[in-house]
Amino acid sequence: FPSHDIDASKKLLLKAYSGIHDSRVSVVPHRVEHLPSYKPKLLHRAELCIGVVGQVSFHKGALFIQRLAAEIAKINPSVRIVIIGTIEAHCDKSVVSQTGSYEHSNLPQLIERSGVNVFLFPSIWPETFSYVVHELIQMNLPVAAFRLGAPSDRLSSYTKGLLLDSMEPRQVLDQLISFHKELYL
Repeated sequence: FPSHDIDASKKLLLKAYSGIHDSRVSVVPHRVEHLPSYKPKLLHRAELCIGVVGQVSFHKGALFIQRLAAEIAKINPSVRIVIIGTIEAHCDKSVVSQTGSYEHSNLPQLIERSGVNVFLFPSIWPETFSYVVHELIQMNLPVAAFRLGAPSDRLSSYTKGLLLDSMEPRQVLDQLISFHKELYL
């Protein structure tokens, strides 16, 4: 298990509980045996299609996706967002679509059928682990995330990872467009 995920978790705990000596902290990694072995093939096309995987609640970035969709509708209506799962915010339907709940075993096929070619992990808090980021990396897919917590640490050493410099929708969209061009054009 990558040591940077363990390091990020330990740092967050010690920051929250400064009275604990680091020698007393033991981090036990999550088990991820459920990952499918099939790796989806993405469409290498000119249009950016952003994928967001999972149940996107408010702390997982639902309002950010809502704001990003509004920005896309204003400045670049050819870009789409596909939520492979569900989202807890009302988003512009001309930009955002949802697949609904899914079984983990069907994730690669859903990704392939969705037309997504870049993934965004929009969580707005420093998570100590992300199954979604782990799954996307295991499938060798391009993933972008904010500079927060273990997902950020994990993506910093991943060749298809992008750490976003801002949480402002316009800057994120610009970075995702550049990332997509670097990957496919």
